[in-house]
Amino acid sequence: MNKQLVFLENKYTLPRFDYEYFADISGRKVLVYPIEELEQVKLFLDNFDYSVGVPSFTRYGMVSIFYYEKLREALREICSTVQQTVLMSVFEFYNELLGQLRDDLQLSGIGAKAMGKYRDKSLMQALIEKNPNIKLPQAIIFDRQKGQANLEGYFEQLVVQVGLPMIIKPVDGASSVDVYLIESKAQFLDLKLDPQSSFLVQQFINSKLFHIDFAIYRGTMVFLDACQLSVPQMEIKKMPKYLFAGLPVEEPALKAKIREFTQQVITSLECEDSCYHMEAFLDDNHELIFLEIAARPGGGGISKMYKTMYGIGLSKLHACILSDSLPKIKDYSQTKSRNALWMECATGFDISVLNLQGELDEFITPISHVLIISSPEQEVIARDFNKIVDYSLEIINSVKNYSGNPLANES
Repeated sequence: MNKQLVFLENKYTLPRFDYEYFADISGRKVLVYPIEELEQVKLFLDNFDYSVGVPSFTRYGMVSIFYYEKLREALREICSTVQQTVLMSVFEFYNELLGQLRDDLQLSGIGAKAMGKYRDKSLMQALIEKNPNIKLPQAIIFDRQKGQANLEGYFEQLVVQVGLPMIIKPVDGASSVDVYLIESKAQFLDLKLDPQSSFLVQQFINSKLFHIDFAIYRGTMVFLDACQLSVPQMEIKKMPKYLFAGLPVEEPALKAKIREFTQQVITSLECEDSCYHMEAFLDDNHELIFLEIAARPGGGGISKMYKTMYGIGLSKLHACILSDSLPKIKDYSQTKSRNALWMECATGFDISVLNLQGELDEFITPISHVLIISSPEQEVIARDFNKIVDYSLEIINSVKNYSGNPLANES
């Protein structure tokens, strides 16, 4: 056998996976999953030519991380009879494992050292802040020694440095796991941080948040699009039954600004061939503020939304780039055939209350309900997005005296 694609995935990623593109890419498709999650993933095993479970441990109370040596040896055996192995995952917590495994097994793709700049947020920040053309929030590493010596005094010092409210998040975190919005001294003093993790203290930005997805192949950007998030990320976490959505950007001036911003980030980080998922704020001065970036396709319904719009999903694009099998070097986000947005909500949420007018394509995961909402008419999509924004803010207002955010689409 000449080639195989090996996927490190789990119970969270497999229900969202786009299996349709497997037929378009040659080679054996192999799944490596946490053996403890066999019951949750067994429904998806038939999509692969071969699968193997590897022992794992739990991090952040929810994330299954493979034991490295057992994973490496399992992959060494999988790779032994194939000339080319392409190793990938859509799960950001596995990116360090991917980099180290590529180095140890001499596989192509982003290695451990280069992967660090997409996982270590302090390193990421240090590289970005060298570029005077990119704005980013104030941020410093949480100093445990100062906190242990005088926690109240350290809080006052942090307020001077990054302001209040402030965000405290793991240096190598993802998916808003163990991310805290600190709005008072009392909250800070009650905070219980994971002793095994390093944390970043970051300025809180109260502005529109955008997800920017782009792809690089043979040094050329072959995909770029962005969507506005319906409500602030930290407010989503407060909802009893969360609800949020992403609406692709249509305004030409903003699209041009996002393209220039993305190119600045690519230059600053010297981005390799891969798909990337980036987050940025748009402030009151209409300037983009860099938040963070990951070397993976966007999660949730983002990949399938772009598949609806452009005929190619980010998961397929990522696999083609890593296996060096993309048919043409061109902008795959140039010609849109349909308008769409993606929405995610808690399992059990009654979607009918939103009265959405677009066509719905939905799928269920162990923790959420994901929908792609599409229509030939952009106005339908914009109205549906504003319905989601309005209903989300109603939920938020019901649990706190919410000050409001100008997040509804203005078009």
